[in-house]
Amino acid sequence: MWIKIIIIAGIAAVTVVLLRSRGSKMLALRRLAMVVFGMVFAASVLFQDVWTVVANAVGVGRGADLLLYMFVLVMLFFVAATHLHFRGVEAQVTLLARRLALAEATPAGEAARTGDQSTEDPQTS
Repeated sequence: MWIKIIIIAGIAAVTVVLLRSRGSKMLALRRLAMVVFGMVFAASVLFQDVWTVVANAVGVGRGADLLLYMFVLVMLFFVAATHLHFRGVEAQVTLLARRLALAEATPAGEAARTGDQSTEDPQTS
């Protein structure tokens, strides 16, 4: 029974992170999660029987199943974090592309007054 509550709470936490996190907070949270994940991994190598005890305490039959459930939650978190990162990068690229387009744009009236040939099609010349 406990495992269902833990899994649902984990999914809810990932959803909240996906909807609310921004910038450096997300990077710090991701780094912290990696440190915790590494420590848990090292502990699981050293103390393998502990996982079965913990699994039985939360309502899972085997320690390997508990590790699988935890792995799925961790992967869900990292997928959410990566999605947020790429969404931010995409917004920055869009903004930069717009600024570059505006900076390189030549007003139509100015090009006609100066006799600028750069707006003509090179194939028709």
